[in-house]
Amino acid sequence: MEYLVVLEKSDTGFGAYLPDLPGCIAVAGTLEETKELITEAVNLHIERMREMGLPAASCSSLRFVFEMEPDIDQGDTFSAIGTKSL
Repeated sequence: MEYLVVLEKSDTGFGAYLPDLPGCIAVAGTLEETKELITEAVNLHIERMREMGLPAASCSSLRFVFEMEPDIDQGDTFSAIGTKSL
């Protein structure tokens, strides 16, 4: 089963969460550490769900990348150049 992990950069580091596993989050100073911590958090979350006799959460998140590039003629606005599935 695959789950979408959202990684976000902040002023102090990175955060990660899974839309399909509410409460399963991680924050750290580096991207690599955040990835390690969210992996550990997912494993613990799923392990705890199993211990409680709960079914695994299904993945309902859809994902795509919306690519944009600066539109030089329009100053600092952007023009969409397409999407692609991950």
